[in-house]
Amino acid sequence: MRSKYMKSLGLGATCLLAMSVPVAANTTETNQSSDVSGAQVSATQATSSEEITVTETNISSSAQTDTSTAATEEPSVSRRSAPETEESSTTEASSVTSSTSITSTTTTQTESAPVTQAEATIEQALYRLYQPDLRVHLYTKDANEYAVLAGRGWRQEGEAWRFVSNQGEPVYRLYQPDLRVHLYTKDANEYAVLAGRGWRQEGEAFRSHGNIPVYRLYHPGLRVHLYTKDANEYTVLAGRGWRQEGIAFYGLGSAGSSTASNTPVAPQVAKKPTGTVSIQNKNSQNGNFDIIVSNVDSPLGVSSVLVPVWSDEKGQDDLVWYEAARQADGSYKVSVQSKNHGYSTGTYQVHLYLVQKDGTKIGISPSTTTTVEIKDTVPKATVRIENIDRTYGFFDVRITDLYVPKGIESIQAAVWADVGGQNDVQHYEATKQSDGSYLVPVRISNHKYEQGNYNISLSITSQGQKYNVAQANTLISYTKTEIPRFIDVSSHNGTLSVADYKTLAANGISGVVVKLSEAVSYLNPYAEGQVKNALAAGLKVSVYHYSHFTSKEEAKAEAQYFVAAAKKLGLPTSTLMVNDIEEYATRKNINDNMKAWEEEMRRLGYSNLIHYTGASWLDDNSLGVVGPIQTSQFGMTNFWVAQYPYSTMTPAQAMSMSLHARTAAWQYTSKATLLPGRSFFDVNLDYTNRFTK
Repeated sequence: MRSKYMKSLGLGATCLLAMSVPVAANTTETNQSSDVSGAQVSATQATSSEEITVTETNISSSAQTDTSTAATEEPSVSRRSAPETEESSTTEASSVTSSTSITSTTTTQTESAPVTQAEATIEQALYRLYQPDLRVHLYTKDANEYAVLAGRGWRQEGEAWRFVSNQGEPVYRLYQPDLRVHLYTKDANEYAVLAGRGWRQEGEAFRSHGNIPVYRLYHPGLRVHLYTKDANEYTVLAGRGWRQEGIAFYGLGSAGSSTASNTPVAPQVAKKPTGTVSIQNKNSQNGNFDIIVSNVDSPLGVSSVLVPVWSDEKGQDDLVWYEAARQADGSYKVSVQSKNHGYSTGTYQVHLYLVQKDGTKIGISPSTTTTVEIKDTVPKATVRIENIDRTYGFFDVRITDLYVPKGIESIQAAVWADVGGQNDVQHYEATKQSDGSYLVPVRISNHKYEQGNYNISLSITSQGQKYNVAQANTLISYTKTEIPRFIDVSSHNGTLSVADYKTLAANGISGVVVKLSEAVSYLNPYAEGQVKNALAAGLKVSVYHYSHFTSKEEAKAEAQYFVAAAKKLGLPTSTLMVNDIEEYATRKNINDNMKAWEEEMRRLGYSNLIHYTGASWLDDNSLGVVGPIQTSQFGMTNFWVAQYPYSTMTPAQAMSMSLHARTAAWQYTSKATLLPGRSFFDVNLDYTNRFTK
């Protein structure tokens, strides 16, 4: 169809601190507990992805650098993978439960309880626990919580230090639900600022008071802070890459080693992503094999496992990136078919990549190779009959499951009816489709309209040799031999009188689709007469709108413009309304926009809707290409498709081919001479009678 420009259709984490406290250090490297690589590395990475400006803390001059140090460091703890079945929180007040799925209510510290005079002289223990799966440390003054968590996978690590609850400066606790980390600060300003950045305030955790300094260190490579009351450990770690940041808090007790057992001494090397590739189930007949990936792990968590595979035969021309499927035993599997690699033989390269939870992709060494051989070179295929139309006698032959190691030169289907033997035999060339299958449309008009059993014999030519590979049959009948035809007109066709339409009707035209509008600024000046005279001549009248919309809002506006034009001509709501979509710019978000157009049309009362476009615009067509329009969203019978096999076609030729028979209609030519001395007409076959009855 045409636009007003006479276009024809073209087919075609900022926190300061940590939760890991290496409490008593030894100068040797063998005394390890919570695993510095895990506990000290991940558990202390309490930095969020946002930058926060906080006022200086009153910890010490050296410790005041903590805010600026941590603010620009993005921690890997934010990417830590936790069990999906674990709830993020059971109460708003207790973040401890959010990390452990525990229902303990004694951890709520949003308010400080009144302290009696007796309590003022009682020291309390601050306990430390370690969670190996989450790789975090937790500090709690609640002995009940300390016991409960031990039964939920947390490792008890004893007493970190002691404090008195009504003396000294308060140390506040916050919880970040996305990062699943706690942090502790005595800076009230920071406590307030972080609350505005997604951190949950959990009140006073303990007090900074006493004669024992609690030191803080920072490791720039690991991006973590550590807290220790052990001056020896503080010194030892400084020689192992840790930056001393002075005194963070004060506690009670004895300096030096803690009562905690298995204290980590020094950070270990960060855990690296791993994966082991093995080749299994090699089939020397067809060249297929399985790739098994085991020992898959990453400190950041694994989102998916990718396996690129290619043959050495012609470089990476056959490179395929496979996404491995996770198996019940935790391994991953890829099934490789040689046909995906051009049936190449010899050495195949197999590499491994992990997509981590933060979205990064990392290669795992070493790579693997395997040798492929193909002994069975006889072509194979499966044939099935689809889309049988018993009104006009149509059906499609679909060829799938192709196995042709030496390459396909051609695929042919010989088709004939039992009636009269092979007097009607036709040899069809199959056309490759976008999904890799091949298709043969069969019309019984090419088989003398013979009814009954039809036979299909499939052959494949490969390297000059023809192989008979499959057979099928189906029962076919018909009730009509003539497919009604209709035209579409625009200002290009000018004035058309009643007599003109009657002449067209005498030549087999049963309907007309008149262009009414385009975009939101054009109306066909001939539309009123073209509609009125066609109705007077007894033709079925439908109308179309030439679209330019590239957004939902524009689609709605154009629908409103179209409906206004139809109402102006008095067209009833039962009128078939067509969206002519062929401008290239409209491909942007085309499916959502077409849906918006339909919704607005229906809201305005018009629900008999069709979309017109070229075959190459559809995702399901006979051209072997995938267009942007997803036909499953609209229904194949709600499309009117244009495709011109030849410059001109006769009605008999068109009916013999009957392309796109699963759609509402097919426009087979734009150059039909139907009225002497007049412009060409577009002519169409109406498979569903929506345009002609």
